[in-house]
Amino acid sequence: MTQPSFDEIWQKIVSRLTPGMTIRNWTILQGYFGDDIEIIDVTPDMIVIKIPTAKYLYSVPRDDFQKLWQVWPAYKNGQIDRLQTSPITRFSRYIIDILHWVEQN
Repeated sequence: MTQPSFDEIWQKIVSRLTPGMTIRNWTILQGYFGDDIEIIDVTPDMIVIKIPTAKYLYSVPRDDFQKLWQVWPAYKNGQIDRLQTSPITRFSRYIIDILHWVEQN
């Protein structure tokens, strides 16, 4: 099965996420654990999220999703771990949660 294009995935993300939704924290190594994220806003250019332990909201740019999407197959296959995605984007944890969610839904 070929990986969808980033534009296809982004369209799914912005059309399926709605403010008030909760997305479970997920990693390839540990599965579901930790704090969930709440979707605050969805725009064509970013997803705004809130996590329970954070003082501020995070605006995660579309470009950061696209950068992580390029290594998504390697992450899912265990070739790289989440720490190795940190140089790509400081929002890797949240992007991984959302990419996993969109593939499951």
